[in-house]
Amino acid sequence: MNTEVTQEEKWRKLLIEHKTTDMTITSFCEINDVKVHQFTYWRNKIEKGIVRKKKSKSSFIKITPVNNEQSNNDIPITIEVNKIKINVPINFNHLALTKLIKVVQAID
Repeated sequence: MNTEVTQEEKWRKLLIEHKTTDMTITSFCEINDVKVHQFTYWRNKIEKGIVRKKKSKSSFIKITPVNNEQSNNDIPITIEVNKIKINVPINFNHLALTKLIKVVQAID
């Protein structure tokens, strides 16, 4: 496996873990024995999508209706990203959904 991809996976996990805490970057880095400049380097690199992508990972997202018996105007949808299903209500916040999809895509 490509060393850069392995590093990316390590840092994605750390970044997700940090988001689930209330810790400062400095405190989090001290506890996890990483340097702050490495943390910010990898965070910026991953957020900007500079890291190499894994082979044959599709950028398409599967969207399917939940119930075909409902009228077309009120059909909720299910989005599947990385084998995780997200049920989306009819009146959803598109910004929140976009952020949620990005977090789910980061989980691998």
